[in-house]
Amino acid sequence: MLDELAETTIDGTRKEHMDLLVSVPLLIIDDLGMRKLPMTSAEDLLEIVMRRYERASTLLTFNRPVEDWGKLLGDSAAVTAMLDRLLHHGHVLKCGPRSWRTKTEMLPQARDGLRAWPVLH
Repeated sequence: MLDELAETTIDGTRKEHMDLLVSVPLLIIDDLGMRKLPMTSAEDLLEIVMRRYERASTLLTFNRPVEDWGKLLGDSAAVTAMLDRLLHHGHVLKCGPRSWRTKTEMLPQARDGLRAWPVLH
């Protein structure tokens, strides 16, 4: 998403793309920080969060502690402002250092070829 947003700045469609991102009822940004981010990531995320603040829901998943976001995104001031808005009405769910994928067990019907949700212990 952030790569696409950076590209829209070049091709002149940033306003339309940003309007779409801020207008969806629920924006899910999954696995933020799993790979190198564009240089404008902090500012772009801040703009998205600011425009969605108290208007729409945003869900972020991140594999690093909040304390590392400033270093990873390269702009501590933008991250602080973004977190201020996200945490004002938000909830933080910490899943721990161990992957949930390693804690799952297949349901009996899944072993028989049917699709099923994993059971978490």
